[in-house]
Amino acid sequence: MISFRNKFKLSIIIIVLMFGLVLGSHAQTLQNGWELEIVHGPSQVGVVETIAVDLNQDGLMDVVSASIDDGHVRAYINQGGLQFEQQLISTEVIGAYRITAADLNGDGQTDFLVPSIETDEVIALIADSQAQPHGYLRHIIASDVILPTDAQAGDFNQDGLMDVVSLSFEHNQLLMHLQNTDGSFITSVLSSSPLRPRKIVVADFNNDQLTDILVASSADNSVRLFSNTGGGAFSEILVSDQLTGIRYIDTCDITGNQLPGFVAGVTDANQVMLFTNNGNNSFSATVIDNDLPGADVVHCVDVDQDSDLELISISRLHDSIYTQEISGPQNKQLVANRRDGYITAAVAIFENNGVPLLLTQAFFENRNLIYVPDKTNQEHVVWEDFPDGAIYVEAGDIDGDGDSDLVYVGFRDDTVYWAEKTTNGYQTHIIYNAVDGPQSVKLADIDEDGDLDVFSAGAWDDRFYYHRNNGQGQFDTFIVSDSANNPARIAVMDVNGDLKLDVVTTSSLDDSLRWFDVNGIEFTETIIDNQLDGALALRIDDINQDGHDDILVGSYFGNTITVFYNDGTGQFSKQELSANKTKPTTILTGDVDNDGDVDIVFNASNDKAVWLLENNQGVFVESFIALSDQIIKDLAFTDVGHDNNLDVVNVSDQTGIINVSKNINGTSFLSHVLTDTSFGVSAIIPFAKDEPSLPQFVIASNRNNSVHILSQRDLIFMSGFE
Repeated sequence: MISFRNKFKLSIIIIVLMFGLVLGSHAQTLQNGWELEIVHGPSQVGVVETIAVDLNQDGLMDVVSASIDDGHVRAYINQGGLQFEQQLISTEVIGAYRITAADLNGDGQTDFLVPSIETDEVIALIADSQAQPHGYLRHIIASDVILPTDAQAGDFNQDGLMDVVSLSFEHNQLLMHLQNTDGSFITSVLSSSPLRPRKIVVADFNNDQLTDILVASSADNSVRLFSNTGGGAFSEILVSDQLTGIRYIDTCDITGNQLPGFVAGVTDANQVMLFTNNGNNSFSATVIDNDLPGADVVHCVDVDQDSDLELISISRLHDSIYTQEISGPQNKQLVANRRDGYITAAVAIFENNGVPLLLTQAFFENRNLIYVPDKTNQEHVVWEDFPDGAIYVEAGDIDGDGDSDLVYVGFRDDTVYWAEKTTNGYQTHIIYNAVDGPQSVKLADIDEDGDLDVFSAGAWDDRFYYHRNNGQGQFDTFIVSDSANNPARIAVMDVNGDLKLDVVTTSSLDDSLRWFDVNGIEFTETIIDNQLDGALALRIDDINQDGHDDILVGSYFGNTITVFYNDGTGQFSKQELSANKTKPTTILTGDVDNDGDVDIVFNASNDKAVWLLENNQGVFVESFIALSDQIIKDLAFTDVGHDNNLDVVNVSDQTGIINVSKNINGTSFLSHVLTDTSFGVSAIIPFAKDEPSLPQFVIASNRNNSVHILSQRDLIFMSGFE
C-alpha cells in the first residue's frame, strides 16, 4: 500500500505542480571514481518556483528558480535586453518545493530558503564568495520537518536576527526556528491547528511594527493569523474556515492605510477572494473571481502602472494565467496558456524601460518564462541552452581538426546539434532545426570530400535528411526521402558492390527496411522488407564473414531480431535469429567470446534484459547477459577489466544508474553498478579515451536534456595519494 507520505509527494509532483550558457567547466565527481563533464545543457528539471531578485546588485532584476526533480537552485543573471546567463547556486536541494530570498545573516547579500519535501529539511543557501563550488553554503535550519510546504523569514522575536517559520504538511504544524547569535536555529512548534498547511505569508498586519504570520491550510479550509505580541509570542486568530481546499494566499493592500489585506486562491470553490483588513485583526471577505477552475496562485500587483493593484491568478485545471482588476473579472485578460505546468507567477521590471513583466515557469517543459501582462502568450524564454529531448548521440571529427566532436538530437526541439571540441570544453552549433522529432543521426563521408556528413531521421515529418558538410562544420540540408512512416535509424554500407557507400534505414510504423543508392544529392530508394513489425534497431556488420556487410534489424513491436545477409549485389536473404524479446531498441556486434567471429548483443527493453547471440559457425546460440529493475534503453561495449574482453554497459532513462556486465568467459557475465549519474540516460556510446586504460562514454539524457562525457579516473590519483 502506498503511504500517505508517498501519495502526497506523487500528487505534489504530478497533480499539484501540473496545475497549481554552460554550467561551468569543472567536472562533477560521481561514485566509484567516475566524473561527469557537461557538453550541452542540462535543463533545470521540474521548476517549482521562480522569483525575481537583483542578485548581483547591478540594478537589473535577475531570475532565480528551484527545481524539485534535480535539486537545483539556479540564477539567471540579467544581461539587459531580456538576455540571461545561467549561474548555479546549488545542486544539493533535491525535493525543493519553494524558494524565498532573504538576507539571513545580515551581511547585505541575498540568501535563499528552500524547503525540501524529499529530505524533510528546511535548507538555507548562504551567500559566501569563498564557498565551493558555487559560492553558497548549504545550511540545515531544521530537519524532520515532514513534508515542508513553505518556509519564510522574518525577525519574529525582535532580537535583530532573521528567524524562519515553516510548515509541516504531514504533522499539521507551524514551526518557529529562532536564530541564535552563532547562526544556528532552535525549533519549536508554534501551532498544531492548521490541517494540511500549504502557504505562509509574513507581514505586519496590524501596524504595530511586529512581524505577523498568516497561514493557509487546505484540509480545514482555513486561514489563520498569528498575531505577534512581542518577544516571540503569538496570538492565534481564525480568519476563516470556509475556504474550500485553499492552497495559496498573498498580501494585498488596496486601502493604503498600512493595514495589508490578502487574496486567497480557494481551489475547490474555483474562486479568488479578497480579504480587506479592518484593523483589530479582523477582515472582510469579498469574492473577486467566481470562475477560476482550480484557483491556485494569486498575487496583487500594479501591472499596468496606474497606481491601482491588479490581480494575477493561475487556474490549475486550465493551466492558464490571468490578470484582472481587483474590482472584478469583467476585464479578465488571458496572459498565458500555451505551456504545460504553470505553477507560480510574479511580476518584476527586467528592463530599464520600467515596464512590469510577468515571471513564471513551465514545470513539464523545464523552462522559466516571461510574459507581457496585457498580451496573450507574448512570451520570452529566460534560458533554454539545452538539447530538449536528447535521445541519440554519435561522435566524429566534424570540423576536420583531428579531435572528436559530437552530433546529437533534441527530439522535442526538432534540432540536430553538433558540439565542437575546443581547448576549453565544447561549443555547440546547430546543424538543422526543422527536423520534426529527430530520433537518430548517422555520420559518414557520403560525398567522399573528406568531411563527415550527417544524416537524421525525423519521426513526425516522415523524412530522412542529408546534412552535407561543406567544411568547418557548415551544412546544407537535403531530403533523402519523405515516404517512410516514423523514420527510426540510419546506417551506411556498400549494398550493391559499387565500392560506394549507400544509406540503409528503418522506419517503425511502416515496418520497413530500405536502402538508398546515392548519386550526389539524389537518393534512389529500394525496399528490402516491409514486414518487420516496428522496424527500429539497426546494425551493420559482416555477420557471415563473406566480405559483404549484412544488416541486423530489431522489430520493436514484433519483438524479434532479424539478419539480412547481403550477397554483395544488393540481394538479401532473411533469417530470424531471436523472437519474443520485448521491444528491442539497440543491437551491438563484436567478438564477445574471442573465437574470431561476429557475435550479437541486444536489449529487450521492456523485459529489462540484455541478451547474447553467440555465433557458433553460423549457428546462433542464445544466452542471457543481464537483467535490470528498469527498462533498458541503450547498450555499449567497454572493457572495464582491461582483459581484452568485451563487457556490456546498459542504461535506463528512468534512473541514472550505469550498469556493466563483466565478460567472464565469453558466455558468462557478472553484473554490477559502474556509477550513478542521478538522471535518466537515453543513449550511451564509447568515446575516444583521453586515458587509454580507463573507459569513457558519451551519454545523452531526455530527462534533464543534456549531453555529458562520462569518464573513469584513477581512484588513487583522485584521492590525492602519491
